[in-house]
Amino acid sequence: MLKRRLIPKILARPSGSSQIGYEACISQKYSNLKGIGSLKSQLRIFESNKADELLVINVDKTKVGIGTEFVENIGRVIDFLSTPMMVGGGITSVEDAKALVNVGVDKVICGISGTNHKLHGKIASTLGSQALTVSIDYTLDLGQIVVGHYNPTVFTEKKFLELIKEIEASGAGEIVLNRIDFDGMKLGLDIETLKAVGSITHLPIVITSGAGKPEDFIYAFDNGADAVATGTYLAKFDQNPLQLRSRLHTSGVSIRN
Repeated sequence: MLKRRLIPKILARPSGSSQIGYEACISQKYSNLKGIGSLKSQLRIFESNKADELLVINVDKTKVGIGTEFVENIGRVIDFLSTPMMVGGGITSVEDAKALVNVGVDKVICGISGTNHKLHGKIASTLGSQALTVSIDYTLDLGQIVVGHYNPTVFTEKKFLELIKEIEASGAGEIVLNRIDFDGMKLGLDIETLKAVGSITHLPIVITSGAGKPEDFIYAFDNGADAVATGTYLAKFDQNPLQLRSRLHTSGVSIRN
């Protein structure tokens, strides 16, 4: 039986303190960032609670590209961890991706803008498909899919599914579905889009944004998700991956680790 994954998701921003380095945050609808502790301490807590992977997104918009300071901070954090880590936010070149992998990151996460997959293809050919995850940040508007938080592109459902196939063809090893208007709302995950994407790709799918109760995770796994990434659920409901894993196991979901 294929084992599913639970992935804590953390947004990272500079803390302003040289001792803390980067601060871990959660958000609502990609805004209203709220600090929940130092990045290093939060990741170590999640690892001790049996997270399958760790997902970190750099939300510092003051730098062009991934930023040397962020890469160095991730490298220092990884020295204390054994859990696989995927990291993204601001990757604009193969060099950005290589810098993260060189400090120990297992997967890099690249966003999608329109239909330009040249960067994805270059990263996949340089680092391998297993090291590239493509994140699709989107909302729905009157039957159309709006992809991207900044400079969004509007797709019909048909064109959106063609986009999924193009991502697959670019060499990506995994897809993240991240619905912007569900982020931090705790009202459930976007299962309909999950099912539509799952019907036309063989790539593993990570779904994120919206989980508010254990049943949301169960429903996602029952409908084809290979992994669920969550930040707000773990930060606001006094839950941890170990507790959630136990609940999923009781419900018949086979979880990795």
